[in-house]
Amino acid sequence: LAADAITSTAWGPAISVIPGEPALAVRNTDGKLGEHRLRTALKGLPDVDLIIVDCPPNLGPLTTNALAASDLALVVTEPTMFSVAAAHQSLAGVDLVRQRFNLRLQPAGLVVNRARLSSLEHRFRIDELLAAYRDLVLIPVLPERSAISQAQGSGRAIQSWPTSGAREVSRIFATYLERLLTSKARVDPLTRGVR
Repeated sequence: LAADAITSTAWGPAISVIPGEPALAVRNTDGKLGEHRLRTALKGLPDVDLIIVDCPPNLGPLTTNALAASDLALVVTEPTMFSVAAAHQSLAGVDLVRQRFNLRLQPAGLVVNRARLSSLEHRFRIDELLAAYRDLVLIPVLPERSAISQAQGSGRAIQSWPTSGAREVSRIFATYLERLLTSKARVDPLTRGVR
């Protein structure tokens, strides 16, 4: 089913997507979604380097399904008090899904999004995350740039948006991608052979 839903994107032939649909919101609350449903659906996909599954910021059935089908989890947070607390909960949720449904699952990193380094509060929260999760925090942090919302609003990839802010964000995304691909290539000896 997943292979039938693949569609092309504005990023070119190297990147395809499987779009979500509003009906998935019902699945997040009806309790009828088995934990391995997405893993089963993805088995029919052609061989690819990386699959990114964007999830709601909670540990409902859709996110649990995504984590049960994944090898790596990338947590995104903002440098605010409540977002930092939510990042802690998200990482605990990743560990819970790992223990219950998917021994391969590992945290790949923590993206600090919409950072304003001129803000004392943002710098304090980034330092707080670094103190707690030094090896997981992806550096550089992702700065708040209007180019992101402008490119998104026009339906264009940030890599094609013609501003210096977009070029900065594109370079940061490239470092994140390199880290994800490197993390994916590592094999956890505790889970070698686990499927």
